[in-house]
Amino acid sequence: MRRGMRGAEGTASMETDLCKGWALHPASLRSSVCTAVHASGTMADPMSTKIAWEENTLKLISTVLMGLFVLAPLITGGCMLPAGGGGTAAHTFTVSGHVDSSDPAASPDWLILYIPCLEVYLKTDLTDGAFEFRVTASAGTGYVDAEFYAEGHHPAVKTIRRSDAVYDVQLSAAATVDVSGSLDYALPQAAGTGALSAAAPEQLRQSREPTDEPDSLLVRTDNTRRDKDTIANQFPEAGVVYRKHSDLLEIRPLQTDQVREIYDTLRKNPAVKWIRPNERIYATDMVVPNDPKFDQQWHLPAVYLPYAWKLTTGTRTPPLSFGIMDTLADKHHPDLSGQIREQIPLLGSTAPEHHGTHVAGIIGAATDNREGVAGAIWHNRMYSYGVLSDTLGGSDGSLAEGIGQAADLGVDIINMSLGGTSPLEATKEELEKADAKGILLIAAAGNKPAPDRHTTFYPAAYSEVLAVGAVEAGSDGSLKVADYSLLGSDSDPVLLFAPGGSRSGPGILSTTIQELGYYTTDAGTSMAAPLAAGIAGLVLSREPTLSPDAVMQRLYDTGTSLAFDGHDRRLINAYAAVAGSYLHDTRIRFTAQEGEYQGLSYWATIKGRQFSAAIPAGTYSLTAVLPVEGGPDWTMERTAIVQDGKTLDIKLDI
Repeated sequence: MRRGMRGAEGTASMETDLCKGWALHPASLRSSVCTAVHASGTMADPMSTKIAWEENTLKLISTVLMGLFVLAPLITGGCMLPAGGGGTAAHTFTVSGHVDSSDPAASPDWLILYIPCLEVYLKTDLTDGAFEFRVTASAGTGYVDAEFYAEGHHPAVKTIRRSDAVYDVQLSAAATVDVSGSLDYALPQAAGTGALSAAAPEQLRQSREPTDEPDSLLVRTDNTRRDKDTIANQFPEAGVVYRKHSDLLEIRPLQTDQVREIYDTLRKNPAVKWIRPNERIYATDMVVPNDPKFDQQWHLPAVYLPYAWKLTTGTRTPPLSFGIMDTLADKHHPDLSGQIREQIPLLGSTAPEHHGTHVAGIIGAATDNREGVAGAIWHNRMYSYGVLSDTLGGSDGSLAEGIGQAADLGVDIINMSLGGTSPLEATKEELEKADAKGILLIAAAGNKPAPDRHTTFYPAAYSEVLAVGAVEAGSDGSLKVADYSLLGSDSDPVLLFAPGGSRSGPGILSTTIQELGYYTTDAGTSMAAPLAAGIAGLVLSREPTLSPDAVMQRLYDTGTSLAFDGHDRRLINAYAAVAGSYLHDTRIRFTAQEGEYQGLSYWATIKGRQFSAAIPAGTYSLTAVLPVEGGPDWTMERTAIVQDGKTLDIKLDI
């Protein structure tokens, strides 16, 4: 196992603001179950019937008490709607009572009060089932929704009219079942229309164009709260959101086929000024450069690079610098002339060669310049060290010298698409020095077919170095570990992979010398390593303070799982790596589609790449979202049948 890549992600459960971003504040809590809003208005984690709240009991009680004082003047400002436009004098009323359970083993754990027009939740733990809230509000007959929870049981829901002072609730004793499963990014397809071609730019642009009909409505009413409340109460099964600043109602039916029915009903309401479909909008999902050969570079969308470019193309001052240990690259190539700052020949020959030129183009060919191909990182400075001869041979001494010079120059990343099966003592010493200076070291895992795929290959095997294996595209466009890629030993496996191309199928298109036509394909772990190096550069350009170990771990932890030979190997995922989008931040929601609890939502608990939930058996709408700041989210939506012991696999896609 390479240093910095632990082979297993952290198991910390999701502890972020998961209600945030779901935009569901229905007239009844039955449509969206989230935890309390604290006095500051910031939502806490989504509810799960299996979550233990004991640690937060005192904190929550004090928060609620403080929150009531803070909220009082807000509620007085007219949140509780007047019954008939009458008096608005404020008064204090008490909501209190006792919660009993029909199951002696199910003691109620906590209570939520929901004030709809403020979109505010108040939450408290219960002592011996008793509760009491004192709320100050204007006169009238507004309402508060209450939900009571006991671990392992359905919530019980009741709407409290303000004239009510004391009431009792029976908690349903129906047991939940356990559902669990795995979570991963979807493994992309390498080919678009055939094994030898990638998805064309036009296809990429169209892949996320909006095709769905609007699933909600926007309503403008006369400017009275009573009109809005009347409309909201007219559709109790729909989610209704009051957008305060724009003074709009958003109505989201549980079933999209109800949109037209609600639309026709509201058209006849004299209080409605206008009603419009809430048209969908989308982020510009990806950046498609104008390089004419981009549509032949299947390896770029195969690691979601066009999405990563939406977040950064490597812009930084000064640009990231790369030391390329290889044959000399052609700095006069039309796609490299502004990228390669210097050629440093170490074996006498000053003539550029194919291998180093090809590697340089994968890392950082000039991009969006209407010329040739696209590189992984658009903005860069590359230094080409000729440590290999024109016959692709070199030595421990030449490689050590190149690494030493690059380290003294202060490059950020060193790429080594080379190596051998014998330890390199001089190189090892220079790698240690470069590592101590904070330089990220990346090397090809090596090429050898079976039965020699577990051969140790240097410098990739050294602990300071990130070893990168190769995947290739099958005839159907699916990605798999390349049959030539070395895998490391069982005790020290190669864990990170990138597209390296196939010897018999699609290769990796990049730059080459003029004699070979400036552009050609090649295949090998020599191609996978520079792609990983370019993506690492994008990560560092966005987060320059990350250490080499942190970048290595990021590339692995955000990688897409490759089911291969029992090791948790990963395909590099540029978009997730650059965004820092870890799967344990995913929001997974189960919403009941039928039965007594139709519309009630449950949230899963996530640890690493596994999730679990305790929910009633039945049919659910399963939604999973991994938010990405500044770019499109990873998402998945489907229907799921939940039974006792059910396991599910969730594959997030863009």
